[in-house]
Order: sequence, then C-alpha cells, then structure tokens
Amino acid sequence: MMKHEFEALAGYEVSYEDYTNIIEPMYMAISADKAEFVKMIDRKRFEVIRKPEEKPVFVSNGQKTPNGCYYIGQWMVQIGQPDTSIRTGKTTYKVREITTEELRAIGWDNWLAYHIDLNVLNPRTIIKTVKGKK
Repeated sequence: MMKHEFEALAGYEVSYEDYTNIIEPMYMAISADKAEFVKMIDRKRFEVIRKPEEKPVFVSNGQKTPNGCYYIGQWMVQIGQPDTSIRTGKTTYKVREITTEELRAIGWDNWLAYHIDLNVLNPRTIIKTVKGKK
C-alpha cells in the first residue's frame, strides 16, 4: 500500500516519516486487507493537524488622514485563506484582532514589508471578525 492510498482510505494525512518508518513496515508484517488495516491504526497518534495559516492584514475603511498620506484603519490577523463565492463574486476574509504580545514578538517594521490592505468599502470584500486569540 502506498502513502496516498492509506490517506485516501483513512481520510486524514500522515507524515512521510511516520508512514515509511512505522505504518508501512507494520502493514507488510501482518496479513490484513487495506481497509481492515486502516481501521487498526490509531488516528490520534498519526494524524497531521494543520494549523490555519495566519498573516497580517491592514483593515481600513478607505479614508485617509487629513494630509492624504496614510489610510485610517487597524492591523488584524487574517485566519486561513479567503473564500470567494462563485455566485456573487464576493471574497470573505476571516480576521481577528492582533494582541500586543504578537506585535512585540514580530516587531512593527516587519509588518510594513508584507501586508495586504483590505478595504471595507470595497463591494466585493466581506470582513468577518473572529473572537479570541490563536
């Protein structure tokens, strides 16, 4: 049985090291069909849990400061990838407020280099705020 076959039958992803060092030798040592073997494997031990990707975004309402140089808004953290509706064409971003500890950990200057500006007034953008920390 190959790794992609195991993952398709099990319904979850396993690491390459776990599969080659533990799961495959175990499968070769016993005489069981693939579906029966997958039921024997402990999901909690081998499942790779992926944390949703988080990146900084600047959420503004499209207004600028009186001198016209900067946008008015706040820094937030985007959770996961944006969802785009095929029917309406609108893009939904899930964001949460950033904590002061996170600002201190990465430094303010790093944020300015790779942010995305989400304009709340854009008719094709929907911002959903998620409560809580990481």
